[in-house]
Amino acid sequence: MSKGAESFGESLVQNIKGAGVGALSSYLVAEVTSAIGLDGFAGEAANSVGSAVVSKIINNLTDGDTATKAFSGVDTTLIASAAASFLGGKLASAISTPESIGGQIGAQVGAAYGSWVAGNLIAASGFNPATFVAAVVIVAFWQLVGGLIGSIFGGTPRSGADVVWDPRAATFAVSNVWARKGGSQEAARNLASAVSTNLSAVLGASGSVLLDPQGIQYGSYGMVKREYVYRPQGGGSDQGQITARFSGQNGAQALVTHGTYIALNSMLGKMSGGNIFVKRAISGNIALSSGNPSINSAGAAGKFDVNALLGDVSIGRDYSTYFANRASINYLRVGFETHAERASRRIMSMAAAA
Repeated sequence: MSKGAESFGESLVQNIKGAGVGALSSYLVAEVTSAIGLDGFAGEAANSVGSAVVSKIINNLTDGDTATKAFSGVDTTLIASAAASFLGGKLASAISTPESIGGQIGAQVGAAYGSWVAGNLIAASGFNPATFVAAVVIVAFWQLVGGLIGSIFGGTPRSGADVVWDPRAATFAVSNVWARKGGSQEAARNLASAVSTNLSAVLGASGSVLLDPQGIQYGSYGMVKREYVYRPQGGGSDQGQITARFSGQNGAQALVTHGTYIALNSMLGKMSGGNIFVKRAISGNIALSSGNPSINSAGAAGKFDVNALLGDVSIGRDYSTYFANRASINYLRVGFETHAERASRRIMSMAAAA
């Protein structure tokens, strides 16, 4: 028992020492590369290889047996092994990048094992182009294998959040926020909040009251891996069927537009009272979008644009103001035009006389 505790204590000290040395070497090398303005791929390579060299030097200085030989072991094998580890990691990441936490951890473990195998290969066979290429491939292979195994056991990262009607506050809200296997609750909440904000802006501008707000399809919003997904109905963790997926740089905005369009279509017939001109603007904008809200799948929103809708709503409010005060506005406009005509004639007369 006592030997086991002693062994554990020694291992713990060595792990802490190794972590500290790694952090210090990475910091020192990063400061140097930053000072000389080295960035991009070259900067990453310099950081990787430089950290390995500095770590070896620090370990030598803190080891009683090599304290007087700071550069012991800093040779071609060390540098080649570090370079192979860096390039192998880059190659594996270019082929496939795990999206789950389990996959990312597995990839790191696989890369570490591959680096150890590659280092032993270079040390045993010597450095030459063939062994270097083989070392790079070994690191990439084990990183990919580790990522694959980790992804299998780690599951798929996913999240979701529902837009709902809060009857107490008489407004839209976000509810049932969830995430699994490393998915982002914050991302799901932000997506649902964007849709909720759009619906609130439209309803507030119209001045209408919703009839049967619980019967409206507000939608559920979230992510599966890197895709942005829409569910007509949510309700909590993994609830509801995914009917639309969006990806890429504009995937989040496409999902928000999709959900806003479908929810507005569901709302429009249940908006009672309010500003008739604003409601006509909403209806007209939706009709011109040429969408199909009944299919729920990607493309249902047609050419719908939230910003264009809000612009039409603003025009509808302005026209409503004019319509309510048209007699006074028209009188002032005619009076201004008459005054302007008289002033113009006077200026022309004065010019002719001159």
